[in-house]
Amino acid sequence: MAKITLTENLEELALSKFDQLVESGELFYTPSVPEVVEENGFQFAFYVSPSIAKKPSSSAAGYAPAPKNPLGPFVDPDPNFVITQVGPHHTLEFNMFCVYRPKLLLHTTAWEAQSNALNEKDIAATWAVLHAMNMPQMILYNCGVKAGASQGHKHIQLFPKPEIEDFRLFPDRATLSQEEPLQVPGIPYRHRILALSVNATSNDVFKQYSRLLEKAKLDVSGAEQNFAHNVLATRDWILVIPRRNRDRNGQLPTNGAGMLGLMWCSSQDEKDGWTNRAMTEHLAHVGFPC
Repeated sequence: MAKITLTENLEELALSKFDQLVESGELFYTPSVPEVVEENGFQFAFYVSPSIAKKPSSSAAGYAPAPKNPLGPFVDPDPNFVITQVGPHHTLEFNMFCVYRPKLLLHTTAWEAQSNALNEKDIAATWAVLHAMNMPQMILYNCGVKAGASQGHKHIQLFPKPEIEDFRLFPDRATLSQEEPLQVPGIPYRHRILALSVNATSNDVFKQYSRLLEKAKLDVSGAEQNFAHNVLATRDWILVIPRRNRDRNGQLPTNGAGMLGLMWCSSQDEKDGWTNRAMTEHLAHVGFPC
């Protein structure tokens, strides 16, 4: 596969355009100071941001309303939001409702289903964007409705890796292997994680992802074609979380960021809805309990 080359000042261009869209009122961004809460040894970082409240509610099928196009907003994206093409198959644009500055969406230019696993082209494009940004990035892919997807068009999210006082993502606290897909002790749901080498190529990342996906399916006897799961990654590790529920009785829908403890709330009431419940038990319910 040909190497994807992006402009060296991608981050500078993205931040400049992001700020212009916020100033014009086209993009919604409200900075939030996260509050750290710990339950049963699992850390949560709650962001309360009114910008999230402006996002249209997703349906039970996991598809947000898209009045201009029944296939969703990515088939014919607003040119003001598009940052660049990433290789021949992907488009990079802004998320309209942001907790982070910036939050990026990398979607297939032609329609592909969000219920499909990532392929080599997806990871090549994602890895190119991650390495073109100066700020350490996180990668998030919600594969399927049960994994918390809010759009049916295949897209990967990228956002700055949070730096929060007294908070560390559990993969950053664990001793990881590049060879053995691990289940980190003390995490309430089934998952598999692998370390990535310092000089990992997109092909290396795809191979690690494929190993994790195979192992996760075996863990939960998930042989169905559309295997709902979350993928999260940084330059240092890649994590796969199999999913069995999007929410619980229609409440507290949870995507991959939430499974990792990054909670994006539109209001204090929504945050209280989490903290007034057994949060780690909820994560086990929407995932697969250990």
